[in-house]
Amino acid sequence: MGTGITNTEYPPLVINAVATDSFGLNSTSAPVSLRVYFGRPESPIIAITTPQNGAVFAEPAAFPLSAEMLASLGNTGPEEFFVGTNSVGVVNTNGMNEAFTATTPPVSMTLSNLSEGSYKLGVHDLGLNGGLCFCDPINISVVKLALVSPRFGTNGGVTFDVITSYAGKKNVIEVSTNLLSWTPISTNQPAGSTFTFTEPSPPAGSKRFYRVLVP
Repeated sequence: MGTGITNTEYPPLVINAVATDSFGLNSTSAPVSLRVYFGRPESPIIAITTPQNGAVFAEPAAFPLSAEMLASLGNTGPEEFFVGTNSVGVVNTNGMNEAFTATTPPVSMTLSNLSEGSYKLGVHDLGLNGGLCFCDPINISVVKLALVSPRFGTNGGVTFDVITSYAGKKNVIEVSTNLLSWTPISTNQPAGSTFTFTEPSPPAGSKRFYRVLVP
């Protein structure tokens, strides 16, 4: 039986997905914002589509920054991208005040050389409303080393992705049961900024902690 959602107020609805594995452990997705309207929105709605909220990149980070107009009063216009409060570019793919249609293309630019840290990425509309829009920012992280997206494999072992700034160097995965003594269990020398680790023969019923080091 479905449950209807009605919301004409602000701020937007925020939803999460929760997955439960066969061991009874839960994992919650990153939050997703959505708005529900009856009739036309008061201002354009623009969403950043790439990267995703909560994305993690290796330093120095370079990636496309894309946004799509999802609704408007009928027109499009240039869109300005921001890192924090700093403008990093204006994209005018569809022309000033062109008609908004279902096939209006996304706009995109490339960010590069972001150093280690946390960043808020934003977009503003520069069309008819002169910067007034519902344009929720997203947050990303740039790191030297990180373990992300942990999940269980079919053999009960842990799988996770490693984000690393040390391509071509040894990246050592270590495991511990007490956070005091650590044992190396895998050495990788990745060609790029990411690789995936899967524990091949996990011990049964033990609590384990993982970390990645570059000697």
